[in-house]
Amino acid sequence: SYALARIDPDLPVHNLAVGGARVLDVVEGTTDLGVNFVGHLVFEPGGDFLSPLTTTQMEHLEMLEPTLVVSFDLLGNDVINGIVGGETFNLQNMTPYADIERGIDQVIGRLAATGAEVFLANLPRPSTLPVTLEKRALALTADPNADVDLIIRSIDQTAIDANAHLAMRAAGHDRIHIVDLFT
Repeated sequence: SYALARIDPDLPVHNLAVGGARVLDVVEGTTDLGVNFVGHLVFEPGGDFLSPLTTTQMEHLEMLEPTLVVSFDLLGNDVINGIVGGETFNLQNMTPYADIERGIDQVIGRLAATGAEVFLANLPRPSTLPVTLEKRALALTADPNADVDLIIRSIDQTAIDANAHLAMRAAGHDRIHIVDLFT
């Protein structure tokens, strides 16, 4: 089991961050082997090796009956994978925008239902990642006529759109607060 990877597998976990997770993984679960593996290490260490998680991150959070929820990276993997998810920029590596919106809607609704004070960070501008400049230079070396800046702007625009949707959905809930990382 995954319990062998933890000093104390019975220690209650309150930091549910799972590297590589996307917003729909948080609320609906995942079949992604890497995210499933890390999820077991984080909040379900008693699972058999390579078994699927029996709860989602959101279900685990709800079982904790929180009074405070803080998340600074809910949507990052959905968008930045257009930059970091391969050797070149690739918009196909991002989560489809309709899925991002659906995930935001589910997260906001379920977090509001907990009654907790919730602080969710919006996305910073993805193009500020240092690797962006390196990949831009490589892309232009490979194809000087490529409109690399258009791709970068498209990735940033996805973050802007996701942030606007997040703010709009959160605005209807007094206990959900958006922490502005974009500005």
